[in-house]
Amino acid sequence: MQITASSAPLKQNRRRPLYAALSGVLIAGGLSAYFITHAQANSTESAPQPPAPKVTVASVEERTLVEYDEFTGRVDAIETVEVRPRVSGHIQEVRFQAGQLVQKGDVLFVIDPRWHQAQFDLATAEVERAQAKLDTAQREAKRADELLAKQAIAVEEADARRSRYAEAKAAVLSAQATLATARLDLEYTEIRAPIAGRVSRAFITAGNHISGTPGLNTVLTTIVSVGEVYVYVDADEAQPCGADDLSECRRPAHPGTFRPGPCARERAAADLAHQRTRDRHGSESEVRVDGGVR
Repeated sequence: MQITASSAPLKQNRRRPLYAALSGVLIAGGLSAYFITHAQANSTESAPQPPAPKVTVASVEERTLVEYDEFTGRVDAIETVEVRPRVSGHIQEVRFQAGQLVQKGDVLFVIDPRWHQAQFDLATAEVERAQAKLDTAQREAKRADELLAKQAIAVEEADARRSRYAEAKAAVLSAQATLATARLDLEYTEIRAPIAGRVSRAFITAGNHISGTPGLNTVLTTIVSVGEVYVYVDADEAQPCGADDLSECRRPAHPGTFRPGPCARERAAADLAHQRTRDRHGSESEVRVDGGVR
């Protein structure tokens, strides 16, 4: 009976140290978690914050964009003239400098005019001689009509006088035509600029003989017009045909190129044959595409 009565207090004394150990462990864990959390919070507050990222902002702009392609082209003057003589002779004088701007009608070369002046004087004399013969033939024909009315002259003689009068009139016309030709030849001894523009160098200098024979005329120099130009391009056959019109065409940023819109192969000749553009200096130009584009 004594042994049984003393066993219950012994079990209760064994449970108390277990509860105390568990309580100590829980308290220690809570304190550790608190201090760790507090330390992390302090470290987060003390760390520097990264700067805000810089963002570039642009306002939305609405505008029309023209699609274009660049082509290498060849620029030619609207007018190009080879200056050739119309009469033969020796060059007496050259009256221009290479690269000079000339106006239409300016004298460029002078051919020795003495021979042509002599021909002109001879033709003038022939006109005067023919005119004198015409006056005589006219008087004789008039007198023949009066004598024939009085039957003082034969009919054959009257007819002969009228015939001589008609021949004299034809001789005057022939002499006048020869005089006009001689006058032209004399004028052609001064070779003038047929157009206004920039002249090249003199291919033949003073003292040389030049030919004015048609088909064998000597090339003396060339003149090209300034201002308006033609631009010739070869468009690629594989170039796609878009909705843009070739008429939207711009002057080149540098010489030798020009920028048309797409579909150059199909509509080049139709749209650019007479298209005029202006460059940044306001100079007007005409853009033209070869009809034989590839």
